[in-house]
Amino acid sequence: MRLSRKLTDVVAEVKLALEAEFGVTDEMIAGYRRKVDANGHEFPQGSTQVEIDKLYIDLEVQRSALPKHIWNIMKNYDPRLCGPASACRLNGAEEISTYDGQQRSCATALLGFTSVPCNIVNTDDPAFASYAFEMLNETGVKRLTPGDLHRNALTRYRLGSTEQKNVLAQKLQDQFDKNGIDLEDKKTRARKKLAFESKDYFYSHFKHAYKAIEMDHSGNTLYDILNAIKTVFKSCCPTNIKAIIGTTVALGIALKPTNKG
Repeated sequence: MRLSRKLTDVVAEVKLALEAEFGVTDEMIAGYRRKVDANGHEFPQGSTQVEIDKLYIDLEVQRSALPKHIWNIMKNYDPRLCGPASACRLNGAEEISTYDGQQRSCATALLGFTSVPCNIVNTDDPAFASYAFEMLNETGVKRLTPGDLHRNALTRYRLGSTEQKNVLAQKLQDQFDKNGIDLEDKKTRARKKLAFESKDYFYSHFKHAYKAIEMDHSGNTLYDILNAIKTVFKSCCPTNIKAIIGTTVALGIALKPTNKG
């Protein structure tokens, strides 16, 4: 028999931890729920809604509940983005145990919902939850790269988003475009087959680029840094030398020339 615990018991402990560690009150939680209700969004279709008081957490595979992470989910909760928890039920048993999705399930319960979306596997194998957890976390969806997140922010801006992170992403991209520099990771660069697809220079350190735009939201500082490095590089080195040059001490910005022969 696998070690498990009722989700409602875990939720009660998380609620106490949120109040003790972060000062999260019932009034604050009620405010988060009002925000959710005001949006009018519903959970996605296609999964099974399981009553919260019937769910268990499989403690053999699930890590401890993370109050701060759960709080962050609650503050920006959107039912449309609440992916179903993964759960299993041994044939002949009533207990439904989740092996993935504990944090969002806790957030859903704390917000006052009486059920959470789940995908349930009925099985005779008592080790299935461990196997599934390993497959989900070791060979599952590839983690998004900084380049993926940047491209997504640009798309959201183009579609009308005015969130600051998306506005800054576009402002950052503008400075690279004005200087004739590609902002892309090395794998994206390598996949480009034709010369006309690439600019003469490229930069792959998204983290450093974002530090510059966060320091000066106008983009002027980043523009000046890129322009200065590119100018110095042109005057001292041929464009077919593969080297990192012109690194700024403060920001760690560096350009890499394209080897076009």
